[in-house]
Amino acid sequence: MKLPELSAKNEELHAIADKHSLNCYPLENDHETQFVSIKKRPECSEVQIIQDLYDGVRAMCAAEKSHRLEIKERSVEDNVGDVPLNEHSEAITHQQVADHGVGLDGPALLVE
Repeated sequence: MKLPELSAKNEELHAIADKHSLNCYPLENDHETQFVSIKKRPECSEVQIIQDLYDGVRAMCAAEKSHRLEIKERSVEDNVGDVPLNEHSEAITHQQVADHGVGLDGPALLVE
């Protein structure tokens, strides 16, 4: 699985893996990509093992998405600076900037 943000937070990645009885190992040449496998548990049924694998992968994907959103929000906040006014003299909110993708690579100006 490609998990660049979660891989950088190794403790969180392994906490999720341990919770769902999974092993995670980075690939040799790509530390952003994790090899995910199940831990051997002879006392569990195949259904329970597959369910744990499914739940663990979903939790890892959710954590990765959460970290990416945090980074995007920080980027928007860093690039907005003084909030400009639109033609109706209303302040453009951070949410409007995020919704329109404005301010990430250039000036934060909302044109409707």
